[in-house]
Amino acid sequence: MKLLIVEDEIRIREGLCKLLGKQFPEIEIAAVAENGLEGLAYLEFHKPDMVITDIKMPGMDGLEMLTKAQALGLFPKVIVLTAYSEFAYAQQAVRLGVVDYLVKPIVMQEFIQTVRKLQALCEQERRRTPETVGSLESILAGTLHSGALLDQETADFLEKAYKLGPDDRLLELLFYLGDGFASERESVRRRIERLLNGWEMDGFCLIDVEYDKSVLALVYGYASRQNFEAWYQYQVRLWQRESPEQNLGFGITEIPGASQIREGYRQLEEYMDWSLSLGEGTLISFPEITRIQTEVCVYPH
Repeated sequence: MKLLIVEDEIRIREGLCKLLGKQFPEIEIAAVAENGLEGLAYLEFHKPDMVITDIKMPGMDGLEMLTKAQALGLFPKVIVLTAYSEFAYAQQAVRLGVVDYLVKPIVMQEFIQTVRKLQALCEQERRRTPETVGSLESILAGTLHSGALLDQETADFLEKAYKLGPDDRLLELLFYLGDGFASERESVRRRIERLLNGWEMDGFCLIDVEYDKSVLALVYGYASRQNFEAWYQYQVRLWQRESPEQNLGFGITEIPGASQIREGYRQLEEYMDWSLSLGEGTLISFPEITRIQTEVCVYPH
């Protein structure tokens, strides 16, 4: 597994190299670049699995580098390093394959966890067999994990084979399993399949998101989001009553097409923590969840 570091500050470059060498000896640091221009050249030459890049650099910034890399057909998994003041700008990079962000100064434990997340994602993609490359799940999982846009040939194939057009709306249903992911994933997947088979639609598929300990269901060809969501909310409550031992988080959002899967997932994931405050069995619906208002509570000393 190869990694490229793109960072204009020498102390950060050297620090990342030392930390990676100590914590992840199995990862090969293919190259180290001082700016986006060098980084793009190394990306094209080495074709690394992972990239750690700063955003603002002289000559070419990190996001421009990633945009040009995608134009060359390169879609590595990316961690963006950002100053706090640049964080909103960094969030725009979801479509460029950015898996996560680290705000400077970097906290070692957060860095280690984020690199492990990238490793798990790369390993998950490597386990895809040739027989599954043309499956609906495999194609949409590739869009989710890499952020790559669907080319015309793939879009035509989805429409012909699965009746999923490029502008067909999809529902994303997120099931967060947490620490129960490894032990409960199969039973949860079976229950999701039984649940979705009870609603009239053109189709659906399930994607395991191992690094986030979640299962994502993508539903398309339904008549009404409002009707589906009302039915789904009832099913969520029923699920919790029947299986109180399963501590799951539930989320739902709608996206305007398959090319938006990654952005929809990241938006929904951002608000899943509200499940802790609102209680088990709560369905986190985006963008409705953004209308919640918070107030500061001052407790007496």
